[in-house]
Amino acid sequence: MFLGTFLNYVPNYYVKLDTEVREEDLENNLILIGGPITNKVTDRANLKLPIRFEEGNIKSTISNETYPQDECGLIVKAKSPFN
Repeated sequence: MFLGTFLNYVPNYYVKLDTEVREEDLENNLILIGGPITNKVTDRANLKLPIRFEEGNIKSTISNETYPQDECGLIVKAKSPFN
């Protein structure tokens, strides 16, 4: 939530809605917020992530575990599937 507080200087403000993202924007580093239902970019990246949303659950292909609770969320650090 306070990720921006770690920076002393930000030359440009790079926040976009998923509906404003162009193909060339996907070649840069991304921080995606929101699940595949509410965010079109997350939906495109979802199937290529090692831990992803799948049929209303969170599924890990690393541990082969499924997390069905509504209270679960995830943070994934991965190489961009678009680059």
